[in-house]
This record gives sequence, structure tokens and C-alpha cells, in this order.
Amino acid sequence: MAAKKKPVVTIHSIDYPKSIISGLDQIGIGVVLVGPELKIIYFNQAFTHITGYSVDESIGQLYDFFYRLKENAKTIETISNAIQNKQLFSGDLACRHKDGSTVWISMGTAPHFDDQGQFIHFFNTIENISFRKQLEIEALKNSLYDPLTNLPNRRLFEDRMHQIMLSCNRNQSYSALFFIDLDKFKPCNDEFGHLAGDLLLKEVSKRLSSSIRASDTVSRFGGDEFVILLSEISQNRQEALKMARRFGEKIVRRLGEPYCLTLKNIDNSDQLITCHCTASIGGILFVDEESQLSAVLQNADELMYKSKHAGGNQLTFSDAQRPSGNPNSNTGSCDLR
Repeated sequence: MAAKKKPVVTIHSIDYPKSIISGLDQIGIGVVLVGPELKIIYFNQAFTHITGYSVDESIGQLYDFFYRLKENAKTIETISNAIQNKQLFSGDLACRHKDGSTVWISMGTAPHFDDQGQFIHFFNTIENISFRKQLEIEALKNSLYDPLTNLPNRRLFEDRMHQIMLSCNRNQSYSALFFIDLDKFKPCNDEFGHLAGDLLLKEVSKRLSSSIRASDTVSRFGGDEFVILLSEISQNRQEALKMARRFGEKIVRRLGEPYCLTLKNIDNSDQLITCHCTASIGGILFVDEESQLSAVLQNADELMYKSKHAGGNQLTFSDAQRPSGNPNSNTGSCDLR
């Protein structure tokens, strides 16, 4: 008696057990088969769930049609090399859902050969990792940015400053660093509460951010302390000094303007308040990496305290990469009270 022939599903002239194909439609991981012509010849229901594309929209398309995005350029090159050489690939990449949204996927690719060693197709698996990716992005952001103001934190600032120091050394151009501490912040915070203090800090960050170039950096170091890095102002020392002083004076004036803030009362009504807050600023000019990053920050901090002890609402600036106590340092104060 002849054995009963098992039902099969023919895909691209190849027979597959129907039970296997049916099983693939039950799993939550997307499965895609790519033929020798590098076009999609089969995918399961999970693929449609992840990408939104139907059979008519996918079968016959090139293997990368759903993740052919600019941000995947390097990964696509790696995948292309793996496919060309019939090798394995595994990695994460973004794909465009049919509705236009971005979905992050983890994809694995493996070549499939017959018993004679002839290539049949690529077996691809894709898994939606958008939630995990979002957590990774948020974790990275929280490690590099201040959660209240969304400004770079000290860690990111110091990394950027290190890069600027290298660039200054290479181009022999001058940069400037400003250490800022708010005057009269505590009275406002004590009188109107921490919410008012947070709103004030956010407004300070907005004023500072709107005052710099795209190549510059403003950072919140914590509390009411902010730092600004003006990158590569000029290769001429006197010109850089003049521009840096002018910038520092502008910041003193800008931060000294009244802060009109809106608080929410318990009954959800608005309460308008005005806070008067100024800033003590220490600034320093530097040209290369010979001055240690920590030393430049320390010098600017010392100059800031000099402004603070002189009554605040002013800039104390040094055009030398030396501590402010050095008698050879050309230091001056700009009192704008």
C-alpha cells in the first residue's frame, strides 16, 4: 500500500510541507523568504502585523523595500554584503510601517541550500523591538540630558568641550567658556514654591539656548548653575576676546530681565507671578587642549564667584588660560547693575 502523500505548499517552484507553512503563520515573529532574484516570495501573518503590508503589496518586491531608509544606510550595506556572499546577518534597524510610522525591528538573515549545495532562498526573521528601542533611547537621553530643561548635562558637555579643545588646537582658534550662577534664585523658589523655581530654570534655559549658535553648547550642571561653550570664535585673540566679552555682557542683560511665569492653582486657575533674578558669570578664553578641561572649568568657576562676591549681576572675564589669581592674567569685570 502506497504511503499517503503529505500536503505541500509550493513557493517559487519549491514544495514545503503544509504543516510547516501553517505553523509559521501562528508564531509572533515575522518570517520572510527571499528568492534568488532577491525578491520576496513568501511571508507570514506576523510580517503583515509588524509592517502593515499585505500580500499584494509585498510579494515580488525587493527584499529591502520595507526598511530602505536613510538612517539604515550603513546597515543595508552590511546586509547587501552578507546576501552577496551568502552569509548570515543579524542586527537592528528601522523600518517604515505602511501607515508612515517608524517600527524598530531585529532582523536575522540566513541562506538556505538544498542537498546538492545549491542556493534556494534566504530565510529572514523579523521581530518588533520598538518598545525596547524606545527604552534604550530614553535611557541614553536621561544619561546625557538634564530632565528638567532638556539641556546637555555635565557628562555630555565635557565630551563636547573635549572635542572643541581638539579642534581649537588643530585650527589654532579661540573658544570661550562661561560659568553662570543665578542670583536671587532661592528667594523666588522659597516665596512661590519649587514649581515656580522649575519654571524659572526652564525660562533661563530658553533664554540661553536662543542666544547661542548651532555650534555652541549650553548645559545645566545642576541647581541654578549653567555653563556655555562658545566654540571657535576667531583665530585672532583680540577679536575673540572682544566677541566673547560682548556675548557675556549680553547674557548678563538677558538673564536680568524680569521673569513672568504662570502657575496653576489647585482649582486649575492661572496665577501670574513675576520673579526678578540676575546672574553672576565667569568667563575664560582658551585656545587648545594644553589647558586641562577641569582647569578651564575651575578657572571659570572662580571668576564666577568673583562676580558673585562683587554683588552679582555682572561678568568677570579672563583672556588667559591661567587661574584668576595669577597677576599676569588680564581679568576685568563688567558690572551691568
